[in-house]
Amino acid sequence: ILNECMLLCFDQLLKGGLPKGRAAIFYDARQNIFSPGGKAELDRSLGMLRDDYGFASFTLTDNCRNTRRIAEFVRRVTGIDTGEPFPVEGIGVEVRFYENPADQRRLLAEALRDLIKKGIAQDDIVVLSHKGKRMQDGCFHDLSMLDGICSYMMIDGFTGLSGAKGKVKLATIQSFKGLESKAVIVADVTKFDDETGFRSSINYTSFSRAKAHIVVLVHKDAKKELAKALR
Repeated sequence: ILNECMLLCFDQLLKGGLPKGRAAIFYDARQNIFSPGGKAELDRSLGMLRDDYGFASFTLTDNCRNTRRIAEFVRRVTGIDTGEPFPVEGIGVEVRFYENPADQRRLLAEALRDLIKKGIAQDDIVVLSHKGKRMQDGCFHDLSMLDGICSYMMIDGFTGLSGAKGKVKLATIQSFKGLESKAVIVADVTKFDDETGFRSSINYTSFSRAKAHIVVLVHKDAKKELAKALR
């Protein structure tokens, strides 16, 4: 939303407009997953807020969401600094490798069963997919393996979180951007980096949604790449 057109809309909506109204805008340029490569547009918008509307800027340095172990995992596998992590050490990150879509769906069912057995409430669990429901090789394409394990609800930019109480939430990474959950399962992870940096950004966005516990389902072909990053 940080583009010139949207800022002009905000200017009309805000009492007193952007120059005289009271507003705070929080953003993380490393989570620019909707318009990858749009750094120039972001810089123009930030310059507009500063120069035309008199905004002051501050850098936030403390990570108030992730445990130390989650923050360190995110930093290692994405190469992106997550800030000074929350002082709680937390439990280790779980990585499970799958061979094919059916195998991943089996691992997803096992991971959900394990989290629920540990006493984690269903509505404190979110499953994030890189691929969504329409792609046949994604974990959301066939959800029959979740029958009898949990109640769940698919959320997106249209449904929101209404009606999700007491249920495991299923979402694409884009739909859950800006939100958080105590326990997160990230599925359909096939790569940890690419030439554009988009893969690092979307992994960073998904992994950092977890406050206390994260399970990552990774394709076996990315095992060496992950091991290298963790070293």
